[in-house]
Amino acid sequence: MSSMRVAAVQMRVSDDSEDNIERAGELMARAANEGAELIALPECFVGRYGVSHVYAHGEVEGNSGGSALMAKQARELGAFIIGGIIEKTRTITESNILYKSMPAYGPVDGPATLTNHIVSYRKVHLSRTDGIPSESDAFYPGTAHVKFQANNFNVGMASSFDLRFPQWLSHYGPRGFDPCDLLLVPSAFLNSTGPDHWDTLVKRTALDSQCYVAAPNIAFDSTEAHPLHGNTMVVDPYGKVIAQCGREGDDLAIADVCHDRVKQVREEIPLTAWLE
Repeated sequence: MSSMRVAAVQMRVSDDSEDNIERAGELMARAANEGAELIALPECFVGRYGVSHVYAHGEVEGNSGGSALMAKQARELGAFIIGGIIEKTRTITESNILYKSMPAYGPVDGPATLTNHIVSYRKVHLSRTDGIPSESDAFYPGTAHVKFQANNFNVGMASSFDLRFPQWLSHYGPRGFDPCDLLLVPSAFLNSTGPDHWDTLVKRTALDSQCYVAAPNIAFDSTEAHPLHGNTMVVDPYGKVIAQCGREGDDLAIADVCHDRVKQVREEIPLTAWLE
């Protein structure tokens, strides 16, 4: 398959998990109706973003909440679905370990009991913002890059604050071991830095990786103590924004990603030549 339609979902997220999950299901169905074969939800789409809220929205991956919804919708819509949850797990010595987790689910033919979970990315770089409670106060960091295959596209995964670490992101680019065609970045990017940083960081990541970047973000809400930025987008390998939402409200940024475009950009600007 030479092209694939991708939808980056923007959502207004409140404390009402049931409403968030219901609207997420509706947005995924709408994206599929518009031809999306891969649908990416924002980081923490089940419950309101913020350290004081996260414990209420923790879930065991695949058993309930957002992960169960994504698994179900991937089956019913015949699409690959990715989104951010608060993953609750346990170790031998401690309980209630929380990760910013982004599980990926795919369409599966066969018995309903057959799992359609593909892989999960646990956010590596946890944000630290002076003066406010931050992710690193509540979560454990992940440790690994994650990739998977979707309709013959090599898809990488990152999240929000990861955008500030280009050396780490370079693993997904043409100088990495197994370059990606598409990088998914489910985000909860703060509006305090969003106007100056969001577009620039997403575009730079596309330029450095010479691949498409789909960056779903939580919508701006003026009633939040620390509002998120919205402006969900899809950017092509040349750094061009090919789909983008506004700041507020539920919406979709939908675009077609193409192998030929990735190949063209990498041939025109051969970054790998510096390795020879």
